[in-house]
Amino acid sequence: MENIPDIHGAKTAWIAYKKSVVDQPSIIGFEHYTPDKLFFHLRALLLCSAYNTKTLNDQLRDPHGVNNFRVNGVNANLKEFAEAFQCPLGSPMNPEKKCELF
Repeated sequence: MENIPDIHGAKTAWIAYKKSVVDQPSIIGFEHYTPDKLFFHLRALLLCSAYNTKTLNDQLRDPHGVNNFRVNGVNANLKEFAEAFQCPLGSPMNPEKKCELF
């Protein structure tokens, strides 16, 4: 399965984002989101999909996890996600034990 590379890729993208982000004006309609929250929302949108019979059959042959795990499962392993969304330690999106690669 490709779950470990997904976590590594998300962490690498986060590091690159934090190195390059500068004070940005708010996006109209998204003023209530911090730049960090927008990072995670946009990452989720990249994997957003609707399932039908064909996509479910394709998923059986795909080494990647299903997209909802590729978003929520990865985010639950990133302390940066928990900090951005203030998830309490021990909650589903901020478990005490995480798969940390760095």
